[in-house]
Amino acid sequence: MAATPHHPLRQPIAVASTSAASTDDFFDPSSADNSSDDFEVSESSSDDDTSDQTPQTSTSTTKVSTTYGKDVLPNPARRMKFSPVRQPGAHLAAALRSDVRRFSRALDFFLLFFTTEVLQALCDNTNKYAWMRILDRQTYARRDGSWEEVMPLEMLRFIGLIIYMGVVDVLRLHMYWRTTGIFSSLLPPNIMRRDGFFALLAFLSVGDPEDLAAAASDGKTWRVSWLLRHINLQSQNLFQPQCNLAVDERMVKSKARSGIRQYIRDKVMKFGYKLWVLADSNTGYTIYFFVYTGKCEVSGPHGLAFDVVTRLCTEYLHQGYKIFMDNLYTSAKLFEHLLEHKTLACGTTRKDRRGFPKELKDATWGRSLDSGRQHPFHGMEGSTFYVSDEHDAHSK
Repeated sequence: MAATPHHPLRQPIAVASTSAASTDDFFDPSSADNSSDDFEVSESSSDDDTSDQTPQTSTSTTKVSTTYGKDVLPNPARRMKFSPVRQPGAHLAAALRSDVRRFSRALDFFLLFFTTEVLQALCDNTNKYAWMRILDRQTYARRDGSWEEVMPLEMLRFIGLIIYMGVVDVLRLHMYWRTTGIFSSLLPPNIMRRDGFFALLAFLSVGDPEDLAAAASDGKTWRVSWLLRHINLQSQNLFQPQCNLAVDERMVKSKARSGIRQYIRDKVMKFGYKLWVLADSNTGYTIYFFVYTGKCEVSGPHGLAFDVVTRLCTEYLHQGYKIFMDNLYTSAKLFEHLLEHKTLACGTTRKDRRGFPKELKDATWGRSLDSGRQHPFHGMEGSTFYVSDEHDAHSK
């Protein structure tokens, strides 16, 4: 699940990134020569003679230098030191010590997240909910009207079938258990009885049905909130990301009748649950995510996008990470906040975004740029705006 930001463009835009102009105490002088992985404030491809002939303009209000083609910041080669709390990469030592598995199967990695404790909690909550509802749904009861309690192994098989059905799609659920015709070779009949599967599907309860405190504190996702927290915690414990991170959104396809289901017309998956995601750009590994529950979410004074990024990146501030994002999230206030917490950021932005330099909103200079060239502009808050024309930006 690669999460490299994509940037739909309809006009010339600006690519904004935080730089080190006024934050020398954040940076490591020894890293000046090492620029292979760092975001570079580089010179344009134009000749020196051409760039020297370009007039310089400035303003005393925002002090934005419009020097074309050259980086005029002091010590431009200095970079923020990347100092993560752990060595980047997978951290499976604790799991290896506590288990005899050798992690040679996909199931071994799946069980790192769906542990024995998680499976037991799913069974307990499902059994509790079934006993509350079995009198109303005698179709799934034993002959004496009671509920046959589910065990962890059966729950694991049920989850496996759910994943299998997401890959092997048929028109109706009962077709998975046909014994004749083209569907007779499918896997489900060898894993679980059809009646047992439908019973679990009817009474499955991830959260405790009697936990009123969770219902009050966790909002619309209270039924699955503890499982989401567990998966996020495991995702962070098992992997330390590389230097580059990406903030993006993701859709989980669903047409279920739910108050948090979203419809996004421009997406390939138009109906589903919308997730805010932080991922490692090098591997696509999802580090942290949470569910968007709709417009009812209360945002802070800086807006929803600011709150989303700060929540996703909380555990990775003050370590020299670089956050990449699209124009949905990019804002001057967000970049200032990240820079104050020793975190760099890069993203596309629109000219009408709050905090965008007034000198760059004039459309005439944008039309004068040569295709395939980039031009740096430097502001007082440590921001650098690279502007290219829309055809060049589309090709990147």
